[in-house]
Amino acid sequence: MHRFIESHIEMFAERINAIGGQWEIPVIEEPASEVELADIERQLQQPIPANFREFAATVSRRIYFDWRLPENFDLPESLDEIFSGGIDYDIKRLPDHEETRADWQKECFPNPENPYDKIWHNKIGFHHVPNGDCLALDSEGQIIYLSHDDGEGHGYSMAPSFPDLLKRWLPLGCPGPEDWQWLPFVANSISGIDPKCETAQAWITTISYKS
Repeated sequence: MHRFIESHIEMFAERINAIGGQWEIPVIEEPASEVELADIERQLQQPIPANFREFAATVSRRIYFDWRLPENFDLPESLDEIFSGGIDYDIKRLPDHEETRADWQKECFPNPENPYDKIWHNKIGFHHVPNGDCLALDSEGQIIYLSHDDGEGHGYSMAPSFPDLLKRWLPLGCPGPEDWQWLPFVANSISGIDPKCETAQAWITTISYKS
């Protein structure tokens, strides 16, 4: 899995560089220790979902990659909301991300009987979205998008697990994490990101051959 992550980040960085975009040096750290994970769970006051915990313990405690398309880069209409992407996963920041999610739930989405509010409940936030939204884990480790302002992706499942998210999202360069940047690659709210869909192929073709 480590080599899969590394190779896809390298390949996408080369594409972004070739079209004149910007990207930051990626970070892929070693796995977390059991001591680190136990301390994080102590701070959370709950267990880390099993597949997320196993990834941190066996693959990496932190993955960071960030890129931006060049200004005025021409994209097909179906993709013209995309301008940047990357991933900022850090197991040590899990308590901070969860605190932010919990604050949103408490202050703005407190009613579990309300269909919109309910989606914010029984989750663990793990990835900050610049617009204030959140990527979260449900009790099974499924990746759920939480929007604070009625975004179209609210409640969408991006993938059934974090390792699966990487397998789906990394081949596309992780467009987003704002929902409007990855929604072109999902069929519906439960399908998850599909890196082999027609739109995904158009995306890869566009950024591979523009100059």
